[in-house]
Amino acid sequence: MTKIKKFNIVVPPIKIFKILKLKNLLTAKDFEEEELVNVFGIKDIKLVKKEKREKIEEIINFAQELIVPCVLYKTLNKEKTRKLSSGMDDLVKRVKDWLAVSLWVVTIGKELEEEKQKKEISGDLFLSQVLEVIGNESLREASCFVNRLIASEARKQECELISSLDNYCKEWNAEISKKVLTILEVEKIGITFNENYQLSPKKSMLAIVGWVSTCKPR
Repeated sequence: MTKIKKFNIVVPPIKIFKILKLKNLLTAKDFEEEELVNVFGIKDIKLVKKEKREKIEEIINFAQELIVPCVLYKTLNKEKTRKLSSGMDDLVKRVKDWLAVSLWVVTIGKELEEEKQKKEISGDLFLSQVLEVIGNESLREASCFVNRLIASEARKQECELISSLDNYCKEWNAEISKKVLTILEVEKIGITFNENYQLSPKKSMLAIVGWVSTCKPR
């Protein structure tokens, strides 16, 4: 089992601004040239009016200090992969061609979510929503980080990753969570779960990713 704590992740500010626009948290009055933004999208954050832009940049910088990413992962051989999927028809179909499977859990910690809740209670809904966007994107970046690590290990074994499944997918269920959580010692990175296998901190993710061979059959 591999554990990595407090690794560095950075979400590009332009990405946050684009998502805020998509969610209508940035509206016409927030842009210097609304027509250009509507046609071409946000190509430069300087298209956002200075006062609003600086406020959001301040939030992003503040949030970065609250993000504490940690990951834990373990790779199982083919025999153990079959045992993992036993009794779960949907998972059996997925794993029949896998040579191995990696199980991972990642979190960005609890501090950002706690700050978001404080802003909600104080009535600062805009700031709370911006922190939510930053949290979601940070969790996504953290999940990409662990997938890159595992993909690198797979390449050394002449394999590649395929068909990932995580606890945000509709195919995921409590039984899968139960099996994965019996293998991963999530408390090592500060994660707990309730009787329904819901994770805490909230910004945490469980996943399964399969390995398949890249060698061509002779």
